[in-house]
Amino acid sequence: MKLPEKFSFISFYNQFYISDGNAKSDANSYNFSEDVIKNRLFCNLDEMIIFTQTYGNVSGNVQFYENEPKITNILNYDHIVEGNIKISSGQI
Repeated sequence: MKLPEKFSFISFYNQFYISDGNAKSDANSYNFSEDVIKNRLFCNLDEMIIFTQTYGNVSGNVQFYENEPKITNILNYDHIVEGNIKISSGQI
């Protein structure tokens, strides 16, 4: 599967989702822990929910890697989260 290098997005309610094309999300049933909110990441089998620090439009990049990247200087970033997601359909 060819993964996009980056894309733009709009965030509402301090969060955005990345999921498999066939994911059956039921966000109303989630009960996020304080750790999830603090770390700003929730991972389910076929979806991720990333919590932003602001309410409204968010500009940024999301990068996907098939293997763990080597990040040499984390000071270049405002916030980094990492997690796993299963993309069975081949579509994000």
